[in-house]
Amino acid sequence: VPRRIQRARHRVSVSECVAEMASQGSRGGVGRAIKRSSRRWLPSPATTRTMRMPSRRHNSEGLVCFAQDRENRETKGPQRSWAEEVYGEKAFRPEEKTQEAALNAQALSLDVAASIDEDRLRNEEDLVQGDELPEVSRGQVFTACVGTSVLFVLIAGWLRSFATAHGAPESLVSDPEGLGLKTGALALGCTAMVTLGRVALLSVNQDFARATRRSNDQVLSPLKPYDYVWLALLTGASEELLFRGALLPATTYDDWRAVLISAAVFGYFHRSGGRNWVFAIWSTVVGAVYGAAFVHSGNLLVPMVAHSCSNLASAAIWRDSNKRRGEQNKSDGGV
Repeated sequence: VPRRIQRARHRVSVSECVAEMASQGSRGGVGRAIKRSSRRWLPSPATTRTMRMPSRRHNSEGLVCFAQDRENRETKGPQRSWAEEVYGEKAFRPEEKTQEAALNAQALSLDVAASIDEDRLRNEEDLVQGDELPEVSRGQVFTACVGTSVLFVLIAGWLRSFATAHGAPESLVSDPEGLGLKTGALALGCTAMVTLGRVALLSVNQDFARATRRSNDQVLSPLKPYDYVWLALLTGASEELLFRGALLPATTYDDWRAVLISAAVFGYFHRSGGRNWVFAIWSTVVGAVYGAAFVHSGNLLVPMVAHSCSNLASAAIWRDSNKRRGEQNKSDGGV
């Protein structure tokens, strides 16, 4: 830029010299005019050096800027492409974008399935952890079951004497053959109803599932699979003898009132042993089903068989649940 200014000033000085020479004529002042014009328009050596310094300074600043740009490129990484500047991502083909979307959807589904499995396992662990009952041995379970059954039979004998004194029938089995076709079908129907209701309630109510698991863990854990049979028979027979065979006729009613009273007492006694009020309500409903079956058939074997089979089905459900949970834990540990 300074050199361009100097050339322009040189051109102006020459034209000024010519004009001044024309004005002065031939008085011999051409040399003086040229000298005067050169003094007036041409820069001195000092001025020339001063004018060239900005160019040098400009060049030095340019070198500094170039070095700074180089450092910025090294620190910020490679320069982004046009697609990255405009769209915020690298250039791609449409089929690549479709494949990427499919992979993202698959990964999302896997994450959702994994989170669901984790939540299910966490809920099952919560059912097991907290408020655990003390561990017992197989002998302790057998002793407690036999002792409770003997106590129930004694109480049932006393209540039966009271009920017969107030007009209750002495026989608890109306069918001379014991369990006929109709009564057997009724017992199986009650078993299916109670078992299906238990499975449905286990899947929707966490309080009921927690109480069921806590009680079964204490009683069934030390037992062998074949022990479930005698446990189901002892509990089913003794409880039905007390609550349906003795307590129900002892109320001096022979209709739904006797069924509800015996069912309410039956549910109240199922609050203990790690159970809660949800399990007590469920036991009340189950007791009403068994009581209605006894009143309808007049045969105590119907609720006895239904109760024993339902307990056996409950033990099988608990065992299958523990087996699946163990396999799930092994697979998680292997991964």
